[in-house]
Amino acid sequence: MLAKVITNERLAESHGPQDKGFEDQYRVKAVNGVLRSDKHFFFEDAQIVDDATLSLVHSRAHVDRIAAASARAKDTPEGYVSLGHEAWAYSGTWDAARAMAGGCIQGVDSLLRTKEVSTVIVTGRSPGHHAEDMKTMGYCFLSNVALAATYANRTYGARIGILDMDIHQGNGTESIVRGNSSINLFDMYMVGRYQYPYPDYPLPDLLPNIRRLPLAAGTSGSKFLEVARSEVFPSMARLNPDLIVVSFGLDCMENDPVGGFKLSPAHIREVVSDLMSMRTPLLFVMEGGYSKKNLEDGFQELVTSVRQNINRPTH
Repeated sequence: MLAKVITNERLAESHGPQDKGFEDQYRVKAVNGVLRSDKHFFFEDAQIVDDATLSLVHSRAHVDRIAAASARAKDTPEGYVSLGHEAWAYSGTWDAARAMAGGCIQGVDSLLRTKEVSTVIVTGRSPGHHAEDMKTMGYCFLSNVALAATYANRTYGARIGILDMDIHQGNGTESIVRGNSSINLFDMYMVGRYQYPYPDYPLPDLLPNIRRLPLAAGTSGSKFLEVARSEVFPSMARLNPDLIVVSFGLDCMENDPVGGFKLSPAHIREVVSDLMSMRTPLLFVMEGGYSKKNLEDGFQELVTSVRQNINRPTH
């Protein structure tokens, strides 16, 4: 077994389309189709996260709001309830979101407790890096990566490095992990065209564990790599983390419909290979990416990088 893939694909079928189908089940099917093509990738169903674990990062009010919206969605004429800020709850949304979060917890346990693999990939819907403690937004309901990092820190005493490579800023992840010196976030995101959150969205003051790396629309793949190799990877290596969690958003690739960076599949391979060279357990969590071809190509590069690093040691 090269790597474990944990997916909520089955439950995500009942989490309806976001933004009239812009974010939908086609994304999960495309990604899992690539991962299933390699027999060395073991698949596991994501399990619904328990309330106690979810409470590490989300308030009871936030949880109850999503659960209630999902429960009443089937009785609305539209079949969904809008929670505002580009988030629509369907009857299956609450289970799907909790399973996506639960898959991240399973991934952490596989990497830090059983240590059966050194790489885990969590696929499914909904993404999570925009979800704040009390706010759903940008197709995100629960803050998956922040939950994984917080759980790893609280349960295993782990030091965690987070790389958010989704083209949009991970405001939700930042809002939850800020101030935790055991969790360090490096966020590479676009400003300008298709910026999200929108330019007038208030960002809190920076704290020592948060590194924002805004890049202009039109940034080339080589420039992205240059910044990652000068500003992210050396700093992350100096932290000597026990776990690296990656918000693996492929809307950073060229020709994504809401993108603006110009990363090719080869650039994705370079990023993943550099991460693997750190000899640290890796948890990749699916975020954005709205081109089926880019999703397939990007995850194929992830597969290739895992295979090329089959014998990589981890500390």
